[in-house]
Amino acid sequence: MEVATKAATLLNSVQKSTFSIAPLVMQHTSGKILPVSKLLQKKELDILAVIELIDNMLDILRQNRSNCENVFHKIFDQAKNECKKYDAPLLIPRRCKSRIFRDIILLMTLSIFFGEPYLYRI
Repeated sequence: MEVATKAATLLNSVQKSTFSIAPLVMQHTSGKILPVSKLLQKKELDILAVIELIDNMLDILRQNRSNCENVFHKIFDQAKNECKKYDAPLLIPRRCKSRIFRDIILLMTLSIFFGEPYLYRI
């Protein structure tokens, strides 16, 4: 019975909307940093190649920042498709204890709710 409880808890956690979106945002950003990280870990370091790669990475991040709404909407669409594939609904979390999720009919759309931290805080 303990294994079933742990499995149900894990499934519940994975199906939460924030869990669906956060890894995709991290993947998008980390994917830009990975080549620089790998190059910096080499034993024989070519400093000029590192500087060039960092400049390119910063240019890409700046472009994403200036076009953040479109970038996030692509990520959000990917999250919606993933959630649909695994039958996990995207819901806006409630902040009070008595109800877990707000009703979908709100002034704020899901993409705006989840996009605000990405658009304005990253």
